[in-house]
Amino acid sequence: PSPVSPFSADKDIADKGTFLGLLDVFGFENFESNSFEQLCINYTNEKLQNHFINSVIKLVYAEMSREGVNLESLHFPDNARLVSLLDGKAGVLDLLDDELMLPKGSDTGFVAKVIKAHAEHGIFAPSSRSPGAPISFGVHHYAADILYTASGWLDKNRGSVTRGLTQLLASSSSATLFASFGLKNASPKATRGGGGARAPHTTA
Repeated sequence: PSPVSPFSADKDIADKGTFLGLLDVFGFENFESNSFEQLCINYTNEKLQNHFINSVIKLVYAEMSREGVNLESLHFPDNARLVSLLDGKAGVLDLLDDELMLPKGSDTGFVAKVIKAHAEHGIFAPSSRSPGAPISFGVHHYAADILYTASGWLDKNRGSVTRGLTQLLASSSSATLFASFGLKNASPKATRGGGGARAPHTTA
């Protein structure tokens, strides 16, 4: 789920009147060596940027258009396609989950599939690879082109919140907390009874 939309759409909060929310997150990270943690942080920033584009820039653009302002020369970057590349069907995170399910899945296999699927849509391979160099792929983020070293990603993706804790949080009556665990297709009451959607069991 989006790091922003479940909270901004929470009617319980909106009904309480004046509300000011502050979201403090890591900025884009681009180190000498970037791993799975950096991808997760940078993905979050891509989602925040996309939320800003949709909730501010596009709304202002539409309002100006209604007022007859000529906007032919005004262009703004839209990262929706990149966000989908990361978290959409057959996206980077989806392919990582799929590779984890394979009996002989590997980091090398994951990277090969990512580059093959998205080489023309925001993903790039290293310009040169020396023998013994770590497996890696790059992403054309809105802030910068970042190269990720994918060694150990399958192991990192095996980490998950324990089922008991997930069930406890999913039983909350808070719609915001409930939606944050990807259980939008079920009600909190249904989950308490053992039904409802299945919570994810990988980090991605």
